[in-house]
Amino acid sequence: MMPDFQKPLAVLCVVLTVGLGLMTWKADRLESDIALLKAGHKAELDATAIAGKDRLIKASALAESLTVRLRLAEEDLQDLKERKQHEVVKVATNRTCFNADLVRVLNSSDQGSDPAGMPAPLSSVDTGDEAIATDTDVALWIENAKEQYEVCRARYKALIDFYPPKPSTSIKHD
Repeated sequence: MMPDFQKPLAVLCVVLTVGLGLMTWKADRLESDIALLKAGHKAELDATAIAGKDRLIKASALAESLTVRLRLAEEDLQDLKERKQHEVVKVATNRTCFNADLVRVLNSSDQGSDPAGMPAPLSSVDTGDEAIATDTDVALWIENAKEQYEVCRARYKALIDFYPPKPSTSIKHD
């Protein structure tokens, strides 16, 4: 028979051996879980990087095509403005349209910014020392303003095409 202190010692050794075995098994399992998580995280990072590069390539291609389209639209608008200006000069009568007081009011700026101003009158019109605007001047100014507006509109449309509006999500409240 074993002495009384050997039985608890044997049980303690068995418990310690089983405990160490379980701890070793658990540590190995946790290390393999960590390795799987690291591999999964690396795969996600790689996929994210690839997706980001693809989005960048697509955005660059879209920007390039929109830039070309915008440049062509601006060239078309410039050509149209030049043709209309040529026609205005042929058709207008060069009669006084705005007198000096009205031109001064239109050219003044209360905000301190540079006013667009009327163009210098044509040399064939006798204006004396006063600034007046003929119907030709006004028509040319209108055509210039229309062309500038169309250029701004084309640029704005290109921006909308590059950054399409996100679909609205309605928020429901109680």
